Amino acid sequence: MLKRIAKVAVTAVAVALVLVGMGGCSRANQYDSLANDATGYVYKQYVEGQAVDADTAYILSLAGDGITVDQWVYKDKTLKETVIASIDKTLQNPALASAKALAQQALIAKQWGRTDLVDRLVAALKEREKPKGGFDDNIYSDIPAYLALARAGYLNTFNLDHARQYLISHQSQERNALGSWGAVQNGTFYPDFASTCQAIQALAYLPGAKRDQEIRTAIDRGLSYLRQHQQADGSVYVTQPWADDPVVDTSEIIITLKLLGQDPASWKNDQGLTPIDYMVNKAKNPDGSFGSVKNITGAAKALHAYVFLGAKPQFKVPAAGR
Repeated sequence: MLKRIAKVAVTAVAVALVLVGMGGCSRANQYDSLANDATGYVYKQYVEGQAVDADTAYILSLAGDGITVDQWVYKDKTLKETVIASIDKTLQNPALASAKALAQQALIAKQWGRTDLVDRLVAALKEREKPKGGFDDNIYSDIPAYLALARAGYLNTFNLDHARQYLISHQSQERNALGSWGAVQNGTFYPDFASTCQAIQALAYLPGAKRDQEIRTAIDRGLSYLRQHQQADGSVYVTQPWADDPVVDTSEIIITLKLLGQDPASWKNDQGLTPIDYMVNKAKNPDGSFGSVKNITGAAKALHAYVFLGAKPQFKVPAAGR
């Protein structure tokens, strides 16, 4: 009798392990499928004449050989050639470009092995670096610039103490927006969701960030602010005073948490739903687009999140598009 009970117990455990494994495979397959769909939407928009910026090109490059932008052709130019041409145009007069644009172009140039372009773009940014950190006196340019430089491995080319102080000093201490990053307009502070995510990420890249109590406090406060905006469907985004794109914001949350070594699945709301649930079940629209704005940015940000979750897209250019 005892042997029979033991045998049944072992069988039950084995079945449970198989089911868990199947669940993991199922979720991984969903990530791959959605990543392919997001890539397909970006491709469709590109070959129909929509601009693809350096940041989107960088996201596409994260898929490695799974996405071959050398085969994406519009008006006899591949996507790669188009982006490189844009970088060349920027370098004709870099003073006209934002720090964000310069840094994001440096990042994709680094991804594509064009260190000649990287060196010139970084030099242009170095000339613009402010004595107390930042480049353009504008967080919407400076924060993503620091993040792109960090991703490219060039942050240490700049004054790290100034970068640290710039990022920390621009975090809001106001009660209603504590922990956020944003800007003052007409005397009113407006927190910005994406800037908060990107500032947290940039801080996390700084050397010694895990041991720096001030950085850790800033990151924790930032995460607390962001979590206040989790919605009933698991998404995390700002709805007031103007609604953000839920896919863009939720994707930024997933990327931020993964970079910090935290599991996005741990962000469960009262309904038991997480940012991952939203990205799997509700991010894609019936027409193939992603997010409420239904543009390239929404699809690209979604792809970025899926890649951070482990997606390995294998997008093949349709025969008619080659």
